[in-house]
Amino acid sequence: MATPGNDLLFEQMQFDYDVASTAVEAALATLGKAVDFAKDFKTKREDFARDGITNLNVARELVPDAIEKLGVARGSAKIAAYSAPSVKAHKDEIVAAIKQIATWEKQVLKLDTAAANLIEVRFAAVEKLDEMSTKFSACLKQMTTLSAELAPDQVSVREALDAIHAKALKCVELRNAGGLQFANADADSLPLKRFEDGLAKLEQLAKKMEEAGSKASLEVRTETAREHSQAQKRRDTLAKDLAHFNARKQAIKALELAPVDIAKALKTLGLPAEHKAALAKALASDDARCIKALDEIAKQSKLKQSGKDMLATLRKAKVV
Repeated sequence: MATPGNDLLFEQMQFDYDVASTAVEAALATLGKAVDFAKDFKTKREDFARDGITNLNVARELVPDAIEKLGVARGSAKIAAYSAPSVKAHKDEIVAAIKQIATWEKQVLKLDTAAANLIEVRFAAVEKLDEMSTKFSACLKQMTTLSAELAPDQVSVREALDAIHAKALKCVELRNAGGLQFANADADSLPLKRFEDGLAKLEQLAKKMEEAGSKASLEVRTETAREHSQAQKRRDTLAKDLAHFNARKQAIKALELAPVDIAKALKTLGLPAEHKAALAKALASDDARCIKALDEIAKQSKLKQSGKDMLATLRKAKVV
């Protein structure tokens, strides 16, 4: 704008216009960058979300000053517009200035509104990140606690089942039916239901944790990566142990004594057929009861062998 040396009102308008222009330029530039940064927020990094809010708030601090300076410039332009000499000499410049001031004000306020809306959006994003991060951490803590509580018992139950299985195999070898029954009872008494419930709970927590983790902050996921990995490994170990426990129980239940060839047993001991039923009943018992029953059979049949010797004879002949 050309400035006549003697037009003080126009000079004041131009001065205020330039001051406002500088303030508006700074506000629009800063707000624009802050809004662009906030709009580009596509990450779960909480620090980015908070930085976006900070940038927007800092940028918005320039708005009141810009609006104030635009008001001053508008006032100066109106005064110049009421001055006949100024209008006569600078009508087009004054009209253009008034229009530009109105345009700048709309631009600043529009961008300020966009910034305010983005702050709400970003606050909501941060709150969501916090909520999901808290949920993720809570589930992880529960998984860690539960799996740690179950771990020692998993070892003891594994050892117990392996020992019971070995004992059951020995009972089959010795034809100890009673011992085999006790082995099955011992296996049934172990608290496998606790591990089944524990695994179900861990799987439920893992599902909830992954759902929350997909919306949780990367900071929390990164900070708990090791703990998360350990919790998953413990869950997998429990699943493998439970499969082992059930397989062991099934293996124990599947064990049974092979039927004895009673005719061969009678022949091996040199007993008449009349002792067939008593001998079959005796050989279906555990060693102690079997020996006692064989003692009675020996007594009735006038054998010189003891029940213990009779059982040894049958085993040596591989009848039992």
